[in-house]
Amino acid sequence: MNTEIIYVTQRKLRNPDQLPFMMEAIVAGDPLPPVILAELDDGSIEIQDGHHRVMAHWLLQVDLKDYILIQSDRGRQRFGKIADLEKRMAQR
Repeated sequence: MNTEIIYVTQRKLRNPDQLPFMMEAIVAGDPLPPVILAELDDGSIEIQDGHHRVMAHWLLQVDLKDYILIQSDRGRQRFGKIADLEKRMAQR
């Protein structure tokens, strides 16, 4: 899945220090828990669980392969897409 199309449902990452370790695991091919994504009635996709994992994939420019896509008729509050989350991290 292309991470650029996914909406984020958090303003910031709670523990950005996890990113280097997740990126190392992705490069090494180590298993990470699957990301939980929700596809809404309008066809948009948002993160339910796994913002750090999606960000690590995005920073590496690697498509997300391990995810579970559920159907949902109700979305969460959105704070843009993954690029917006990265910009907010850089402002800290």
